[in-house]
Formats: sequence, structure tokens, C-alpha cells
Amino acid sequence: MLARGVPVLGSQGELSRILGVHIDITERKRAELRLQQTATVFANTIEGALITDLEGTILDVNPAFETITGYTRLEVLGKNPRLLQSGRHDRGFYRQLWKGLLKTGRWS
Repeated sequence: MLARGVPVLGSQGELSRILGVHIDITERKRAELRLQQTATVFANTIEGALITDLEGTILDVNPAFETITGYTRLEVLGKNPRLLQSGRHDRGFYRQLWKGLLKTGRWS
């Protein structure tokens, strides 16, 4: 429960009453817990993971990504994942990769 209140003063400046509201924040607290749990999994998984926006700009990477790729988080933030191209795969490979990403939101 979230309680908020403000004092209401009388004509002589004395406290007349308190005007307030109580809000049930149960769902907000559950959502915060789910976000914390998700962040913990992201940070501790052994799979390298990165998060991009819809334009493909890297917003975040996890520690496993740094270990696997050798890139630090700061080196890749704001960049496009194409910096990971190995030069060993043809255009068809990347076309399929992006097709899967757009369809499911992930690639492995």
C-alpha cells in the first residue's frame, strides 16, 4: 500500500487535517520483482546475450557476451551487432538469422 498525504492548515496556520490517498501497489511490486529476476538471469546466464532496439542498436550486453566475444560492454553500446560478423558466413546465413530474429525475437 502506498500512502500519500498533505497537511491542510487552518486560518491561523494550525494543522486542520491531513488530506490523503491510499493506493494498492501490489501489481507494481510484483512487476518490480519480475524485472529484478529477469535482470539477475540476464547478468548470470552463461549464454552471451545482447539487447537491441528496433533499429538494431545495441542497448545492453551481459557479462557472458563480454567473455565470449572479447568486446566490453562500453565498446559495443550504441553499435550494431554486425560488428560481430566473422567473415565466414555468406549473405544467406545472415538473411536467415534476421528472419528468425524478426519472427521470434531471438536467435541462437
